[in-house]
Amino acid sequence: MSDDYNLYRGAPPHQQHSETSREAATKATRTVGKSHQRILSWLGEHPEGGSDERIAAALNMNQNTYRPRRCELQQMGYVTDSGRKELTRSGSNAVVWVRVSSPFSAGVK
Repeated sequence: MSDDYNLYRGAPPHQQHSETSREAATKATRTVGKSHQRILSWLGEHPEGGSDERIAAALNMNQNTYRPRRCELQQMGYVTDSGRKELTRSGSNAVVWVRVSSPFSAGVK
C-alpha cells in the first residue's frame, strides 16, 4: 500500500530542535508505512478488533510506535472505535479498535 495522504495539512508535529524528528515528520505526510500496514493486516485477520494494548502486544510493537500509527489510521478513516471496551492488564477499560472495510473508494488491501 502506498496511498499518499497529508494527515496534518502542513507540517506534522515534530521536535523543532531535532533534524531526525523533522525528517520523520516529513516522511509521515507522504505514505502509509509498514507499521500502518502491520496494524491493518492484524485488524483484517481479527475482525473483532482489539485494544491498543492487545494489538501492540500481538504485533510485538512498542506502544510508542504503535499508538501514533493507530491514531493516524483513525484520522485517515482506516480504523474506528467499535463502541465496545475490553479490559487491559491493569483492569482498566480500553476502546476496541476495528478496521473500516472501505474507507476510501480505492480501499485497503
